[in-house]
Amino acid sequence: MDGIVGCNVFLKCENLNKTGSFKIRGALNSILSLPDGVDGVITHSSGNHAQALAFAGKKANMKRVIFVMPEDAPKVFFFFLLLLLFVSSLFTS
Repeated sequence: MDGIVGCNVFLKCENLNKTGSFKIRGALNSILSLPDGVDGVITHSSGNHAQALAFAGKKANMKRVIFVMPEDAPKVFFFFLLLLLFVSSLFTS
């Protein structure tokens, strides 16, 4: 690509993030900016934001991350969230 455009090209591949989107940056920033003593968060999401918040909450050792999913949300999102939480628990102490 560098040769085609005549300069260095740098790609920011958000799809390679742990949750597959850019939402993890916002979720981590939000959770890490919370005041001391907050031990849980709630979100209404069935997609990338919910996945990012689950991952960020786990990394920050939050006791509670609650998802309120729309009734019409695809069931695959729910199972992906459970899988994400399970797999991330394998790598945290």
